[in-house]
Amino acid sequence: MILNEIQITSLLNKPLPGEQAQLLMAPHAEGTTAGPVPKPGPNTRESGVLLLLSPHPESLRTQFTLTLRSSRLLSHSGQLSLPGGRIEKGETPEQAALRETYEEIGVPVHAPRMLGRLTPLHVPHSGNLIYPVVAWIDKLPALTLEPFEVSEAFQVDVATLSDPHKQSKETWNLRNQTLTVPFWRVHQKVPLWGATAMILSEFMQLLSRSADNFRDRA
Repeated sequence: MILNEIQITSLLNKPLPGEQAQLLMAPHAEGTTAGPVPKPGPNTRESGVLLLLSPHPESLRTQFTLTLRSSRLLSHSGQLSLPGGRIEKGETPEQAALRETYEEIGVPVHAPRMLGRLTPLHVPHSGNLIYPVVAWIDKLPALTLEPFEVSEAFQVDVATLSDPHKQSKETWNLRNQTLTVPFWRVHQKVPLWGATAMILSEFMQLLSRSADNFRDRA
């Protein structure tokens, strides 16, 4: 799948798919469908994460960058995620996402070009409201990982997320609950699930609105 900045910006400026698209990849109780996410409370923390799009240097197929969170972290350790972190006082979600991306994987804050935002996602069990921002970079620099936070960083072809063979569901025990967990297989060992999968689910639903306008190459 080959995308460009103009196409993505145009889609992000239109009404977004929103929570219903996010819920397609949400964990839920067995035998049910994922319900509405509770609204954030007054003590909810805010974070910005970066969906950083770039062309593959040879095929030009559009890819995005994921990180594998270090096992040393207290929250969401060992999980796949988009680079990003807490919004500090006076920061916008875009500024926080760029700063955290630089701190985690070394992408200079001035290099990506902002295209827009996806729908904020509230994660009740961690008390976090995530603002996903979408950006484009023509050429990824050599990544420099902050080892305390990031164990690995790699790129995923956007088209991989539309491949049914890469999608799966399993029954997991999470926080003393038996849940059906949808996920993508984009890493050799670690599933792509939870908040990050929900954010990417909305992005893929957004792309599906204009799929005929995108060129795909084998």
